[in-house]
Amino acid sequence: LQVNASYNSPSVSAQGRVEGYAVTSLAVRQELFQRRLALTLDVSDVLGTAERESTFRGPDFTAYQYSLQDAPVVMLNLRWFINRAMNEKDREGRRGGQDMGDDDF
Repeated sequence: LQVNASYNSPSVSAQGRVEGYAVTSLAVRQELFQRRLALTLDVSDVLGTAERESTFRGPDFTAYQYSLQDAPVVMLNLRWFINRAMNEKDREGRRGGQDMGDDDF
């Protein structure tokens, strides 16, 4: 389980201002089939706060931008590890009964 929270404070530049915003995301990972398959469910903007606003002004222009994410973004990632189980068995065999000398490295 992983929870991420990000906050960008308001900032001012020579031509304008960017308002502050906060984003929170949540991810859950589960490994299956002897750790050969990993499923990750990631939900970004869980609290619905990904609202961004900025205003820029110059002698010949004024630009205002406002964006709001309509809904949380949900992603499901699948990772298949091809050699993970084989490599772990090899390491266990080396630890089990062999003497670990300098020539093993």
